[in-house]
Amino acid sequence: MEGAKGSSKKRVREEEEEDGIDFDDEQLNLDLDHLDSETIDKIVDRAPEVVLDSVGLKRMLLSFERGLTKNRQLRIKYPRQPDKFVESEVDLDEEIKKMHVIASVPHLYPEFIQLKAPESILSLLIHDNTDITIDSLDLLKELTDIETFEEKEDQMSREHVKSLIEVLLENQILELLVSNLNRLNESSTDEKSGVYNILAIVENLIEVKIEICEVIGEKTEILNWLLTRIQVREFDEVKLYASEILSILLQNSVGNQVKVGKLNGIDTMLMAVSRYKKINPPTTEEEELLENIFDSLCIVCPLEDNKKFFTQAEGLKLLQIMIKNKKFGRKCALKLLNYVLSNDLNNCRRWVQLPALGTLFAAFMKKGSKKHKKGFTEQDDEHILSIIATLFKLFESSENGKYWSRVLDKFREQNFEKVERLLELREKYNEKLRGVERKIRMEKESQGEDWDEEMENEAYLEKLDAGLFTLQLIDYVIAVICKANEMIKTKVKQLLALQSSSFEDIKKILIEYSHSLDDTEKNKILALAEQLQ
Repeated sequence: MEGAKGSSKKRVREEEEEDGIDFDDEQLNLDLDHLDSETIDKIVDRAPEVVLDSVGLKRMLLSFERGLTKNRQLRIKYPRQPDKFVESEVDLDEEIKKMHVIASVPHLYPEFIQLKAPESILSLLIHDNTDITIDSLDLLKELTDIETFEEKEDQMSREHVKSLIEVLLENQILELLVSNLNRLNESSTDEKSGVYNILAIVENLIEVKIEICEVIGEKTEILNWLLTRIQVREFDEVKLYASEILSILLQNSVGNQVKVGKLNGIDTMLMAVSRYKKINPPTTEEEELLENIFDSLCIVCPLEDNKKFFTQAEGLKLLQIMIKNKKFGRKCALKLLNYVLSNDLNNCRRWVQLPALGTLFAAFMKKGSKKHKKGFTEQDDEHILSIIATLFKLFESSENGKYWSRVLDKFREQNFEKVERLLELREKYNEKLRGVERKIRMEKESQGEDWDEEMENEAYLEKLDAGLFTLQLIDYVIAVICKANEMIKTKVKQLLALQSSSFEDIKKILIEYSHSLDDTEKNKILALAEQLQ
């Protein structure tokens, strides 16, 4: 065994000699300045890994605290003589960078917290030297990143990160972070990275404690900053990240949704997306930006007051333009249109009055270039059909008869081409659903008596993913137009026969659909299904 160890050491020494590296400590200390970067990299790669332990942590934090205290004292003593404290600032910066290793040993976080290190690091977020603040932000980003640790494999590490985040929150980290968003100047590359790290820290905090979304919206001006940031014309990674954080904060807080409306945020977001009404985003990152802002609009617009802000900002007109122009933003516009028309009679009327039914049904028919047709997704189908179903539902009362008739007229015109399109979609989604139902039947048979309610629910969700909801919308629209017009009903019968289908198949889908509705809507759907003969 001794011989084996000796041979191993000899091989390493031979490799070092081949590379021209002398690992003698004294020699290295003398010659380090004269080594090239490649040789230094080899030295670092070959050096034994040092894992930080409790003693090492205490030494590191003691050195950091000494550096921090010295810098503070010199700044107080020589406030107008930077040359007196600049060296201490360089030393302090180095101490901050050394602490990055702590992020790799979360089991030491309890000691790290006990030694009051988080409070000291937070104090650096108001340091006069922004370089110190920027490096402190970089450190905090790493220390709070819970995603570094797998949820199942490293639960204890995740708990330690959560404990650290609780301490940071108790010491006003949210307010300190947001104050630095306004303080840092993004025209400087380093300060811009600091802004990015602030957003990353906010995301890390939310990942651990979702209630932060409400708190940060109430206690800070972050929403205002985010809205201002997405307005900047030039695209960069900070603008993209700002759009992501805005969407997260809105999704998890009704208070934030209300506040954004009051901050004129809906108009701001509509202005931001309007830049893409005639052009496609040039990169996938800008596509993501556009989707994020539209997601935020989908979250806030259903609130009653926010609907008014949306209307005042001519939001419907913008959506019509984006749908008509057939660019990337079209799919986002269809999704938002579905949200703003749902359960809103006034917006539905305005859409018809624009007039914009032609725009909607052109999208339904996939009219336009081949590229436009390829760009359609099944989500687009769902949004369009949901909008058509909404228009029929909200216009069914007698006082809205003229609007209802205008929607129905779209199915009568051009020799029933839209009825044919409706049945074409029905065949597509029905075929998809059949495949899933066959798979579910086989699973049910194999499970036998073990098939339970949970499995039944999962099977239903699988059917929804396969397009069941879209098929339900299609069959609802078919039932409505067949009840309204005998010629349409005859046409539908003919087309169903060509698909080896019948009204009975539609009735089955509608009956299943009715089970997910309240009693009033359920009775309406069942009555519609009954008249299909």
